[in-house]
Amino acid sequence: MKVWTKFQQFDRLTMIIATLYGYFGTMVLYLLPFIHVTVRSGLFLIMINSIVSMWLGWHLRQQTAKQLWIWPSWMLVALLVYGPHYSYLLPVIYLAESYLVWSMTKPSASKRP
Repeated sequence: MKVWTKFQQFDRLTMIIATLYGYFGTMVLYLLPFIHVTVRSGLFLIMINSIVSMWLGWHLRQQTAKQLWIWPSWMLVALLVYGPHYSYLLPVIYLAESYLVWSMTKPSASKRP
């Protein structure tokens, strides 16, 4: 019962986007044969996912940093199953980007003059 109440405290929009885009989006990206490796790596894995990780850090600025782990975790699972070995480090980079944006945009506890 205690675990369920902690799970309910997570932001629902974050959970939906993390699951749909983190796992299923990565899975579809690697299963579609007509997307070239260069486009997949350059456009999707670097540019669009960086934007999503920055948005996630900005979106969760009022909440705890524990929720920043959801999207990179789902993405890592999808990359382990479907992706090439050179992309395993990308979820760690996206977690670092999300945490950086989260820490820069969260309201400070004490306002100094």
